Amino acid sequence: EESIKARRGVFKFPLANKVFSAVVTGLGMITLWLLSAAWFDEYRASRIAETLAAASDLNGASWIAENMATTGDLDGLGAIIGKASTMVLPSVGLSIWLLVILAGFGAFGHAGKWPGRAAIWAIIAGIAHGVAQILGGLISVWLSAQLTGQLPGAGTDPQATRLVVLFLAFTAAFLLCGFIFGAYLFLSHKFLGMHDQEVFSAQGIEEFKSFLRIRIDKDGLTVYPIGLRTPSRDWTTAPGVQEIGLPKSSLFEKVWKIKASTKQSRLFDPVVPLEPHLIERPFVIPNGQREKDVQYAT
Repeated sequence: EESIKARRGVFKFPLANKVFSAVVTGLGMITLWLLSAAWFDEYRASRIAETLAAASDLNGASWIAENMATTGDLDGLGAIIGKASTMVLPSVGLSIWLLVILAGFGAFGHAGKWPGRAAIWAIIAGIAHGVAQILGGLISVWLSAQLTGQLPGAGTDPQATRLVVLFLAFTAAFLLCGFIFGAYLFLSHKFLGMHDQEVFSAQGIEEFKSFLRIRIDKDGLTVYPIGLRTPSRDWTTAPGVQEIGLPKSSLFEKVWKIKASTKQSRLFDPVVPLEPHLIERPFVIPNGQREKDVQYAT
């Protein structure tokens, strides 16, 4: 029950996995770059970045600017998606790139399929995820064009307009594409049993540590399943350990220079005492008994 509740945290994927979200966003930006190149060839627009958020004089602008800067309903966005779909086959580079992207997401879906289930549904789910990522990139550009078109003086400085559109598009794609990735993990796990590992590892959960403590004697093994709901995040040197200088901290680690006897049983203690608990009852494996005949200890 607790695992099912913890699964929902994957919707915060952009915040928990900033680097991976940036990678997914980068793939989307490359796709849009290739798409804009195809648009440029067809319409011979002066500069794609200028037309994306042009708001001053749309009469002489290209079809892209007229639709990207549309305010009000979603007709402009639908037209953009429809037009983009017609440009895939004529552009060899864009077609190959999209096939590679969709194949990669399909392979990721296949890698996370539930054991024993048909692989075709996992592959289809992965490809659908890839399509959603591409659409997320298009929506991000559309949103950035909408916002940039409302800014004072939009379109008067082409260079500034390009930078604003690029910044807003990357930011929007970072959040949206990261959220789509988290939503894919959640939905595929909930309905298809896929990505049993990834849906939790993607969250970088620090809590819920667990391990086995095993006591061995002449009668057999007694196994204690122990858990920690909250592990320690701050540490101090154990009694008998001498610190040589102050600890050095960096972005990813904290380094101590210490001096200790080889007889020390431990080097560090948690600042806040740990509170271990039994996850379930200990169980006993008697000496010479097969594992399937395990009996719970009283």
